[in-house]
Amino acid sequence: MKKHGHNRFGWLFNGDPTASTQPFSRDGGAETIVSRDEYLSAGRDDGTNARSATSPSLASLLDTSAPDSLAESSVFGASAFSAALSPALAAVPINRNPVANSDSYSTRPNQPLTVVAPGLLGNDKDPDGDSLSVSVLNVTGLSGKGVISSGADGSFIFTPNAGFAGDATFTYTISDGFGGSDTASAVIHVTNAAPDAIADEFFVHAGRVLSVAAPGLLANDRDSDGDSLSVSVLNVTGLSGKGVINPRADGGFTFTPNAGFIGDATFTYSISDGFGGSDTANAVIHVTNAAPVASDDHFSTRGNRALTLSAPGLLVNDRDADGDALRVSATNTAGLQGSLSSAPDGGFTFTPRLGFVGTTKFSYTVSDGNGGTATAVASIDVVNQAPDANADEYFVHAGGVLTVAAPGLLANDKDSDGDSLSVSSLNVTGLSGKGVIIPRADGSFTFTPSAGFAGDATFTYYISDGFGGSSTANAVIHVTNAAPVASDDHFSTRGNRALTLSAPGLLVNDRDADGDALRVSATNTAGLQGSLSSAPDGGFTFTPRLGFVGTTKFSYTVSDGNGGTATAVASIDVVNQAPDANADEYFVHAGGVLTVAAPGLLANDTDADGDSLSVSSLNVTGLSGKGVVSPRADGSFTFTPNTGFVGDATFTYTINDGFGGNATATALVHVGNAAPVAVEDSYSVHVGRTLAVAAPGLLANDSDANGDPLQVTSLNVTGLQGTLSPFADGHFSFTPTAGFTGTTSFNYTISDGFGGTSTAKVNIDVFNNKPVVNNDTYNIRPNQVLSVAAPGLLANDSDPDGDTLSVVALDVSGLRGSITPFADGHFSFTPTTDFAGTTSFRYTVSDGAGGTATGTATINLVNSSPVAVNDRYAVYAGRTLEVAAPGLLGNDSDADGDALTAKLADVTGLQGSISLLADGHFIFTPKAGFTGRTSFSYTTSDGFGGTATATAAIDVVPIPTKTVSIGNAPDRQSGLGGQWAAAWTNADIVTSIVHKADYTNATETWSAVRLNGVSPQTLAGGDIYAGDLGVSGQSEASSPVRQEIDGKEALRFNLAESATGLTVYLSRLFTQDDGGDFVESGRLRLLDADGHVVKETSFHAGGAAGTQAITLTSDLAFSAIELSAGVYDGSTFVPGGYAHADGSFAATVTSDAVGVKHGSDFLVDKIDFQVPVLGVPLTDVFAP
Repeated sequence: MKKHGHNRFGWLFNGDPTASTQPFSRDGGAETIVSRDEYLSAGRDDGTNARSATSPSLASLLDTSAPDSLAESSVFGASAFSAALSPALAAVPINRNPVANSDSYSTRPNQPLTVVAPGLLGNDKDPDGDSLSVSVLNVTGLSGKGVISSGADGSFIFTPNAGFAGDATFTYTISDGFGGSDTASAVIHVTNAAPDAIADEFFVHAGRVLSVAAPGLLANDRDSDGDSLSVSVLNVTGLSGKGVINPRADGGFTFTPNAGFIGDATFTYSISDGFGGSDTANAVIHVTNAAPVASDDHFSTRGNRALTLSAPGLLVNDRDADGDALRVSATNTAGLQGSLSSAPDGGFTFTPRLGFVGTTKFSYTVSDGNGGTATAVASIDVVNQAPDANADEYFVHAGGVLTVAAPGLLANDKDSDGDSLSVSSLNVTGLSGKGVIIPRADGSFTFTPSAGFAGDATFTYYISDGFGGSSTANAVIHVTNAAPVASDDHFSTRGNRALTLSAPGLLVNDRDADGDALRVSATNTAGLQGSLSSAPDGGFTFTPRLGFVGTTKFSYTVSDGNGGTATAVASIDVVNQAPDANADEYFVHAGGVLTVAAPGLLANDTDADGDSLSVSSLNVTGLSGKGVVSPRADGSFTFTPNTGFVGDATFTYTINDGFGGNATATALVHVGNAAPVAVEDSYSVHVGRTLAVAAPGLLANDSDANGDPLQVTSLNVTGLQGTLSPFADGHFSFTPTAGFTGTTSFNYTISDGFGGTSTAKVNIDVFNNKPVVNNDTYNIRPNQVLSVAAPGLLANDSDPDGDTLSVVALDVSGLRGSITPFADGHFSFTPTTDFAGTTSFRYTVSDGAGGTATGTATINLVNSSPVAVNDRYAVYAGRTLEVAAPGLLGNDSDADGDALTAKLADVTGLQGSISLLADGHFIFTPKAGFTGRTSFSYTTSDGFGGTATATAAIDVVPIPTKTVSIGNAPDRQSGLGGQWAAAWTNADIVTSIVHKADYTNATETWSAVRLNGVSPQTLAGGDIYAGDLGVSGQSEASSPVRQEIDGKEALRFNLAESATGLTVYLSRLFTQDDGGDFVESGRLRLLDADGHVVKETSFHAGGAAGTQAITLTSDLAFSAIELSAGVYDGSTFVPGGYAHADGSFAATVTSDAVGVKHGSDFLVDKIDFQVPVLGVPLTDVFAP
């Protein structure tokens, strides 16, 4: 028999019940005959039976090398065996073992292999035709290569370990169900096609950094399997002395050329497809640089002066095709006529040798900092320009002194170099006998003309720039006396009147250029029409010859006292101005006499000379048939209009000034009559009465400008509402038409007896005074009928005319009730049911004569307001408070016994939502996470307008919680699988602990963790290691715990009841995982019953010990938790990723130099859940 193979035996019987009728077993050659009961009870844990045979005859017959299948055994067919057992031997049923044949399968790395039934059994056979099943698998050959799950029907799923490629083998045992079995091997070929790396070429400028973004080196590389590629290894030997490269797994890299390096830098890189496939390619980086271009420079400076140029200076016209920053790296000053100080930025200072004038040069070298240089020459001209002296001209009055201040002679002299100039010498030959000069170096001087000299005096002066440059110019001084200028004069005077002018008189318009004082030295009066008396100061008196009118002249001579003279002529006009006569206008009433006193006609006439005027004659042609005028020389006159004449009468008159001057003007006399003015009249009379107005009546406010007596001559009564009795003296009587009220009118005409008339209007207001209505107020209770007896509404109303009043109309718009009114003012009012408040109606009163007025009657339905009392309630946080009716109204009251209702008044600041019904019943739900006291106010109403407000306070009390723990297996390294499973089992809080290889895969089902699947070498996600549950990890051995990295693993705890908080205790969460620089990290999520995330937190290792407690609470209860290893890169969670010490993203799962993968992983030691304790009474919640 094979190990683990079990044969099916019959029972051997003969006539002797003591014969060997026991079943037997052989295991490793030791046989023992046992009783039937012993056989049935001696079962091993592994399913085999421990049996032995002690019968020598049976032992001798058993051959340990015999085939396991009894079907082929010769033992049971031998005569010896038959003799030993005969005659008791009966027919023995025989079972033949099945035959298992080896299997071979293929799959891709990271791609699960799924084989459906009959799978492993597909090529296996059973000679008896028994149904076969897979009973045992030996997966030792799969260690580190993959995980298999199989079914008895031969189906299985094999999942290669992440990154594994190669052959994975296992053995399996088949059973026929009757003790027959066989074992065969199965090999799974996990194959991978290597990627293809293709050479790369890059360019960068010397001195700059080459940054190549992903996919970079990988951009032209290929993988026929479509695997994601990464750069795994670089050989940078070719970069030695040329630059430094910083590669990334995604193909991106930066390359920094060494300072000054130009040329090709090469390196090789290896790529990996993550499944063991790799390839290598070369990359070359061309580091280039274009040399700069330096251009010659030309500068100029003054002798003995330094030339300083700031940056860019020498570099201003130099260029670099690469845009490199240029600098001056060297200068060559051999033969330079002076000293040079230069800076790398191109600035320099050149100081010429003392006294040197000319051109000197130096060369300089430009560098671009990347090995490129160029040389240029700078030429400097050291020059001095001679100054330019310009001629000068000055003026001085004879006998005066000329003083010229600095810069004087130098004021118009120039030096193109800007040098300071000075007068170095003078040549005064030209001044001999003309005057004396005192010069100074700053150009100032004084010159004193010789006594009596007048004319031009010249001299020559020399200037110097202090640097050897000089120039000469002439200066001329004009010694002068300017003769005065005499201008003609013109004067005017009246005939027979003397003209007297005081100084300056004749000299007022005469001038002297030298400012000399002028005087009149002589006059010539030949032909002068009068006598002249003059004075040296220019004053004079001229008396014209008697009766002379016209222009006369005399000449006079002006002297400046220095020999200068001039002559001018003075003209005098002797004149007379004619007077100016202006038209006159007068008014006189027809039949009257116009008398105008002196000056009369002359009152508006003028004479420019101020002569006395008189009327010398009249022309009365225009008065013919109109009237008679009697004039006088003094301008006064009388005018008598002809009888009956009305109109305009004109005459002309002539005036004289007594000196032959005359003027004529026209006088107009208006003979007229002013019409009277009739003014509109207004009267009033009460309806039904007569208006009687005494004289002057209508004429009382009429007038006549002439004072003529007036009388009423006619009337126009068209449309008049009444009868009128008028009289000429203005008095009248008027009786309005019966029943008429309003305004009516008539027109009347007046006359002044001289043909003048005027018409005016008379307005008569036939009126009725309206009654006076006063508002009324009444008070009743709601639902009470108001009855008011006569005079009721009219009790406080009145009529100015004493008319009898009555109520004629009501306006009940908006009235909260019904009313029954009566004309005598009494009424009854029935309010709307339950109405409380103020309502009103308007009523109209009539006096029977057309007068009406309206008043308002207000009815107050008075109601006592209810009393609202504050309320207090309590509720657990996260629970809903519902208070049944009367609820808020339970402690409120109303003095009138009215039924109360409630509504919300103010929920500002309320920490939750509330729904309130009118009967006081309300429901309040606190805000998630809120505990403490919150409040709202409500208003109670009695239905009749009475309200009151109160506050309801609600204490939101935290729900008591209890701590329920799971995990914390005893004595990690020595504990047994059963102890660990017990530690992770707590039906009070956790219903299941499940694991998922790819938490983003919706089709993958969550599988239960293997709490007894203990392995100190390999930990699949969710498996136990030393009593703790593993999350994520690594697949190669680099630490005592070898866990798997499957990329997107998650561990989930499904809870038996909702929790509000927890603390997860972790271990093996390291800050320098596997000796690296990165920090392990993870994520904890709280989930509701639908799997939605209620809350989450990220965490990362905080110390070398690797232990950490993560606490998280939630306002909302949660039903599951989920743990994953990894880190967020922004908003994306990277499974297995590493963090920096501050928790920020650092790296994805990485491979070390030998290809071992590393990623974040950790162990879960224990979890404390905070679970609400319900049913605890709210005690003392109303305490302050």
